[in-house]
Amino acid sequence: MELNNQNHFIKKELSEPELIKAYEEINKFLKKKKFNIFKDIDEIINTLKYNPLRESIVGVCTKHLGMLCERQYRLATFEKWYFLSPKVPNIESFDFTYKRFIDKSKIVQHNKELVQQDSKYQRDYENEYSSLIKFYQNRVLQEHELLLSILNEKGKEIILSSYPQLEIIISDIENVNEEITKWASTLNLKNV
Repeated sequence: MELNNQNHFIKKELSEPELIKAYEEINKFLKKKKFNIFKDIDEIINTLKYNPLRESIVGVCTKHLGMLCERQYRLATFEKWYFLSPKVPNIESFDFTYKRFIDKSKIVQHNKELVQQDSKYQRDYENEYSSLIKFYQNRVLQEHELLLSILNEKGKEIILSSYPQLEIIISDIENVNEEITKWASTLNLKNV
């Protein structure tokens, strides 16, 4: 989408009364709670513990945000289809992939617990679980295996010289391996 079209789209979206109200509510909530979606996933889940959540590349959503969630749901649908096709694995953004996997796993676990309390959330759980499975199979697993392979064959110095952003991952690789294994086992991702 070119810049003029993006600006037009944003201006149009910001003029819709329902979206303006939704944005105001979100901003009020975020200012009050001071959440950072990239750092505070556990607090967000705890705060919204009675609501099923959706995760996508643009953040976390709950049904109570109505129209915004519908737009995010469309993005999640596109993303789900994106992960259906095989990709050539690349470790360049494995730090983001890993973080996102952990966050998605926590949200699926949260939704699973909600379903155990009330079956009306079953569809929300199934959608997020399906998305997590595709993300795990077609991105996390492939990138993680490639990272371990390169690490074993060439060593951490070679990886860090090419991908300095992976320093935290490489320095804590045992914990990363354990977390991936733990969530894959907890959510039964390996047997799907």
